[in-house]
Amino acid sequence: MDRTQVNVYIEVSIRGPAVREGAYLYVLEYMLHDQPVTRCGYCRHESTENQLTLEALIRASERVRKPAEIRVFTHCGYVFNAIRNGWPQEWKAAGWKTAKGKPVKNVELWDRLLCGEQPHIFTATEQDHSYREWMLSELERKEKDHVGK
Repeated sequence: MDRTQVNVYIEVSIRGPAVREGAYLYVLEYMLHDQPVTRCGYCRHESTENQLTLEALIRASERVRKPAEIRVFTHCGYVFNAIRNGWPQEWKAAGWKTAKGKPVKNVELWDRLLCGEQPHIFTATEQDHSYREWMLSELERKEKDHVGK
């Protein structure tokens, strides 16, 4: 099956496992007729870094209508390592238990990512990208707008 190559760049406004007000911004990028096409998404609510990152990835991947190879650019170590090492597929096969037999956190998000309408293949990278500065400044601007309301 010939798969579309898609990049998803994700930035979040919070770090760590504590639940607090935060936001994500993603940029979805693919080629159409040899021209780059981008789509963006933003959301703000109480969450953790991992949850925001997963939600951004789910929202972005839901916009991809054909089976694709989706390369995820994220600085969220947990999500990066899980995708890179194929843990979600292992967790699902083990009844959503970790290798140590503990329940997987955010199972509903991981399951939603794996069970999307299209059978995407995900890979992950922590490398910086050309959208990063813009995304971080956009998150900061939206934060200031939110606080000012």
